[in-house]
Amino acid sequence: MVATRLECALPLAQVLHGSPARLAVARENCPGLAALADVLVAEAQSGRCGSQLAMARLFEAMLVLVLRRAIDAGPPDPGLLAGLSHPRLHRALIAIHAAPARPWTVEMLSAEAGMSRSRFMADFSDCLGTSPLAYVTRWRLGLAHIALIQGASIPVAARSVGYGTTAGFRRAWLRHFGDIPLAAVVSGPAEHPIL
Repeated sequence: MVATRLECALPLAQVLHGSPARLAVARENCPGLAALADVLVAEAQSGRCGSQLAMARLFEAMLVLVLRRAIDAGPPDPGLLAGLSHPRLHRALIAIHAAPARPWTVEMLSAEAGMSRSRFMADFSDCLGTSPLAYVTRWRLGLAHIALIQGASIPVAARSVGYGTTAGFRRAWLRHFGDIPLAAVVSGPAEHPIL
């Protein structure tokens, strides 16, 4: 058995929101995951040069496979995994994640999903527990938060996620987090939960 505790920064925290508190996958139900787990255990036992890096990458690959299983199972709670398991909404979510700086509108997103605007709005709200544009904003701010912690300036972080002006970015940040963007650099991710 391979078990781990995952503490994640934004925006991965958003991905896991709405997922079960515990995800268990039997080896026989996912041969790829079993193979990665075998290699991970071998790396952990070897203690060789580079093992820590190898284990981190193996864990990332395992996490992707486990999340896919959770998506296929259709998580019961509203959240990103529920949206990704939806037969059409997942297209819009993938588009948002691929191009977060794009000036998304509901019409553009519903077209990505191949749905009518009204059906898209209703299904999005039901599956994710928020409106499409609120989700876009939350995702952008999560990515900007990571950029700031990694040392990007506020103007660079703002532009990287689609804000044309620093002032607009600061207003969105203040509405969402209740403080100024500089606080992200000082306090780190634990002080700024995205959800």
